[in-house]
Amino acid sequence: MQKRILLVLLVIAISNVCFSYQKASSLTDKEIIERLTRLEEGQKAINQRLNEMNKRIDMLASLIYVIIAGIFGLIGFVVWDRKSMAEQVRRQLEESKIRDVILALREYGREHPEFEEVLRRFDLL
Repeated sequence: MQKRILLVLLVIAISNVCFSYQKASSLTDKEIIERLTRLEEGQKAINQRLNEMNKRIDMLASLIYVIIAGIFGLIGFVVWDRKSMAEQVRRQLEESKIRDVILALREYGREHPEFEEVLRRFDLL
C-alpha cells in the first residue's frame, strides 16, 4: 500500500514538473539587440523633437517679452506726450491772458494820459 502511495506521489510530482516546463522565448539575441537599437533610435528622435519644441518655446517667450516691453514703452511715450502737450497748452493760455491784459492796459491808457506815458516807457504801446 505504501508503495502504491509512493508511486502515485512520484507520478504526480513528475507530471507537475513536466507541465511546469515553460517553452523558451523564440527571440534570439540578435533580434533583442535589433529591437533595443530601434528603441534607442526612437528615444533619440523624441529627444530631438523635445529640444526643437523647447527652442520654439524659448523663442516665443522672448517674443512675448519684446511685445510687453514695447507696450510699456508705448504707454510711457503716451504719458510723456500728454504731459508735454499739457505744458504747451498751459503756456499758450498764459500768453493769451498776458495779451489780454496788455490790450486792456492799452485801452485804459487811451483814457488816462499819465498811464499811457508809463506804457510807452515800457514799450507796451
